[in-house]
Amino acid sequence: MSSVLLVLFPISLLLFILVGIRKSSYFNNAPFSSKSLQLAFIFKVVSGLILISIYTFYYQDRSSADVFKYFDDGKILYQSTQAHPMDFVKIMIGQDTPELSKNHLSKMSYWYRSFDHGLRNDNRIVIKLNALFCWITGGNYFVHALLFCFLSFIGLLELGKLFYNISGSKLISYFAAFLVPSTLFWTSGVLKEALLIFAIGIFCSSIFHLMNKFKASSLWCLLFSLFLLLSIKIYVLFALCPAAILWLTISYTKDLKWRIISIFIFPLLVIALPYFFFPQFNFLSLLIGKQHDFINLANTFHAGSTIIMQPLDGSIWSLITAIPLSLFHVVSMPWPTQIKGMIYVLPFFENILVFVLLGLLLFYRKKLNSPQNHILWFGVLFTIILFSIIGLTTPVIGAIVRYKVPAMPFLFFILLLSVDFSKISKLNQNSKILKWINTFL
Repeated sequence: MSSVLLVLFPISLLLFILVGIRKSSYFNNAPFSSKSLQLAFIFKVVSGLILISIYTFYYQDRSSADVFKYFDDGKILYQSTQAHPMDFVKIMIGQDTPELSKNHLSKMSYWYRSFDHGLRNDNRIVIKLNALFCWITGGNYFVHALLFCFLSFIGLLELGKLFYNISGSKLISYFAAFLVPSTLFWTSGVLKEALLIFAIGIFCSSIFHLMNKFKASSLWCLLFSLFLLLSIKIYVLFALCPAAILWLTISYTKDLKWRIISIFIFPLLVIALPYFFFPQFNFLSLLIGKQHDFINLANTFHAGSTIIMQPLDGSIWSLITAIPLSLFHVVSMPWPTQIKGMIYVLPFFENILVFVLLGLLLFYRKKLNSPQNHILWFGVLFTIILFSIIGLTTPVIGAIVRYKVPAMPFLFFILLLSVDFSKISKLNQNSKILKWINTFL
């Protein structure tokens, strides 16, 4: 009977979600048709199954596979606290006493990290969420995978709606939100990336709505997304904040002076101001520490796709001189000689597509209106800061292709938006295939 429920539960949930996409006013108010949204979610489910299969049959060490380890620890936490519900509540609200550690927390493999340089332990929110889901799912992994798929789908839909409001193109918006290969793949599992894209989608959508009209609901959504970003990947928030400030500034003023300030000074303030309020906070020190932790982690687990990095020496100049090479690594890797497994093939071809679009941009640049230019600067600054942080701290190619996922929808959106495809082929305007796709979307 349990094996039957193991299959029926996720199938029933999948059908419920697909019906909800067709019937719910939230989805019906989106610029995309319910059929195209159902198809986008099915793409995510299929990608999730491929992800699970790769880490089941190809990379067979379940204990070290991120796609399983947060679920496994969440299930351990759920089972350990079933007889002690108050202990579960204490852990959920952030308590970590010696007694709780001895009775429950020490049983998990990833609640405590081997290498930690003072940044918030982002493993815990994923473990907590899985433990919370277990009270409903009974620990059915495929149901958890569907729930994570759905959360990331909501985040991507919010990005798709934002992209459409700015571009007016369903095709560009749909592709950038739902079909970017690395984003589709890595946000379709029980992983941090699924929660991260959910938070980013709400963050960007809330800012856009607040810029157009103040609503308390949008403000609460923004605060909720900030909490999630602080809990999941704080360095992504470090990249988002300067970009968001730039977006707000250039949207509300045409004064060149303020635009220059927002581009150069505001990002520095976002990085520097916390130091004055929290003296123990030092952005450069955290970068060096994170780089050191990641190198140690890669050496400890003998990561097979490591690259040689120039260690930061604590000076601003070493940081500045390291950024160009770091950016190049993140944008271009994996190279053909670095493809050592199945998970490297997709980002390799994705990188080729990025360079093709960059090449087209040199010859077929489209004139953008003001809102489009504003989101372009947001996407460019967010991508540069995030890619720089990743390149400066991450010596493992397999990690690089995952960590850059949050910026990929923005990168593809601004590239597709900026290329004037009508100059490449005048036939595409009357293409029956494009007309059918736009009708379907």
